[in-house]
Amino acid sequence: MEGDVKALVVGALDIDDLADRASAIAALDAVSFLVSVEVRASEVTRRADVVFPVGSVAERSGTF
Repeated sequence: MEGDVKALVVGALDIDDLADRASAIAALDAVSFLVSVEVRASEVTRRADVVFPVGSVAERSGTF
């Protein structure tokens, strides 16, 4: 085993919030399988093989 990451699950990641945007995009592009868990479309969801949508706080009922 070489230690390479083959798959990645990413949730609530905004690439623009990271210090090194280019490296983050390169890392996302380097994995064989990318899963995104997101509220809205983003750089990550556009690259993902699978996207699991999640509801925002406004779409949930109850007390938080």
